[in-house]
Amino acid sequence: MLAGCGGGDTEKVVAPTRRVTESYGPGRRQYGEWTLPDGVDPAPVVMLLHGGFWRPDYGPYLERRVALAAAIRGYAVWNVDYRGSDVDYPATFLDAAAALDHLPSSRFADRLDLDRVAAVGHSAGAPGSSAIPPAHRRRCCRSRASGCCSSTATPMSWCR
Repeated sequence: MLAGCGGGDTEKVVAPTRRVTESYGPGRRQYGEWTLPDGVDPAPVVMLLHGGFWRPDYGPYLERRVALAAAIRGYAVWNVDYRGSDVDYPATFLDAAAALDHLPSSRFADRLDLDRVAAVGHSAGAPGSSAIPPAHRRRCCRSRASGCCSSTATPMSWCR
C-alpha cells in the first residue's frame, strides 16, 4: 500500500511522535492508536484495521510497524481496534465506521487533513475498511461533524 504512495527521492521523511491511544466508542476494543508525523499539519490520514482472524487476542500491535512507516512519510495514522468474532455481525463494520466518524472530533482533528483519508485493512481488517464506500468517507470527513454514520446503520445503508 505505502510503496505505491512514495515519491522516490523527493519523498518527505519526518520523525513521528510517540503513539497515543484514544477511544472512539464505549467498548473495550473501540479505541485506536495515533502515530503522528512531526511538522506536517494538517497531515493526510491513514486509518489502519489490523488482521487476526477477528479473534480478540489480535489488535493494533500487528500494524505498528506499518503505522510507523506511514508516519515517517508524513501520514497521520489512526491504527484502530474493533470488535471481532466475540460479537455478532455487523459489529466489525460498525466499528470501522465509528472509527472513521471519530476523526472530526478526535483530539488531533486540527492536525488532520480530513479531505485526504484512506482506510486500509489487512486480512480480517480488509472487509471493514472496504465496506466503507469512498463516497461516505469523503462526505463524512468533509462534514467535519461527529456521527456521520448512525450507530444502527448496516454496511449496505452507508451506500444510500
